[in-house]
Amino acid sequence: METGNEVKKESKIFDIGLKLLLTFVALIVTPIVSFLSLIIVSAFAYHIKYFVAFLFPLLVFPIIWLKWKNKWKWFLIWLGITFVYLCVSAISYITITNSILKDEEYSHYYLYYTPSNNIGSKIASLNEESTLKLQDDFPIINGAESFIPFVSSCIKAVYPKDMVKSGSFDDVYGNYYALVSKGIDILIERVPNSRDIDTIQKYQEEGTNLKYTPIGYDPFVFFVHKDNPVDSLTVEQIKGIYSGEITNWKEVGGQDIPIKAYQQTDGFDNQSMLKKIMGNTPLMPVIPEYTPPFAQRPPWDIPADYRNDKDAIGFYYGYYITNTLDKGYAKNLKILKINGVSATGENIRCGAYPFYSPIYAVTYEGNPNKNVDILITWMLSEQGQELLSKSGCISLY
Repeated sequence: METGNEVKKESKIFDIGLKLLLTFVALIVTPIVSFLSLIIVSAFAYHIKYFVAFLFPLLVFPIIWLKWKNKWKWFLIWLGITFVYLCVSAISYITITNSILKDEEYSHYYLYYTPSNNIGSKIASLNEESTLKLQDDFPIINGAESFIPFVSSCIKAVYPKDMVKSGSFDDVYGNYYALVSKGIDILIERVPNSRDIDTIQKYQEEGTNLKYTPIGYDPFVFFVHKDNPVDSLTVEQIKGIYSGEITNWKEVGGQDIPIKAYQQTDGFDNQSMLKKIMGNTPLMPVIPEYTPPFAQRPPWDIPADYRNDKDAIGFYYGYYITNTLDKGYAKNLKILKINGVSATGENIRCGAYPFYSPIYAVTYEGNPNKNVDILITWMLSEQGQELLSKSGCISLY
């Protein structure tokens, strides 16, 4: 017959065994819940409530091991909440993934031209045969994501089909490095951002200098929700909003609601352009909650990643906005006029619209490949400018 001490000992052993089992289960569940929480954080917004949800699974450990009264009741409550949260997170993750897959399904029509992916391609074509056909010493071209359609259209028009291979782009993080390190011959890009400038200066000290040939324009636009009654802002009003001096839409002819002025973090082309616009006017600090995340959105959803707040204002280069207003969240956007002037090609070319960046064909000096200059000259020709325009950019003429 077991004594009271033996029963207590067995009960204690059972209690410890149960705690170890629950701890083991929690160690498996917690990373899954935390990972899904991180997905939600990166996909929607850096808001405190998402970080609270991220830490919530960790509460199970003190519930299991501390001597709480009715702790098993608390454990069951925690388990129920975690289960619901896990289901919601999983549904959100699946929704995001499906959205990305659909967008990739669409966007592949604009990726690098190859003879095999030409079926259904939306890459621009000429109505007649190209006046330039390269036969050897083919320049390696890369570009920002915005300009990959133009790069692809040039490859399709000028290069022989039997030598075209699949390619990829490095977007804002490696393009200028690829050029100054002589991994590519031509880069189709905007002006260098702050990170690029550091890389360029380093290689300049080693004797590599770059040449910038303007081939087109990319407007820089400010946008609001389509239901916002404000249609135009002046340059001074833009500066007032982003300096923090103007804080309510009624000050610029809108409703009596505070302005949410969205920015991006340093190092991105758009933020560098905003600083250029501000000039000597101090830029207000970036508010993390008003900073659109980039991790889980295709290009045309990024500009509207501020959750379509009707009191918000954002900015981006015009290629993404003007070419994608009917896609994703961007369909709820409205591009603002500046000083009453729209961001059209005609207004940019005549200087009426003030915010834009030149599109450059960037090369490094001393490249022995003679076809580099020949191809850039063709990009400046009527045919090259036609393809640039058909690819969603603004031509020089």
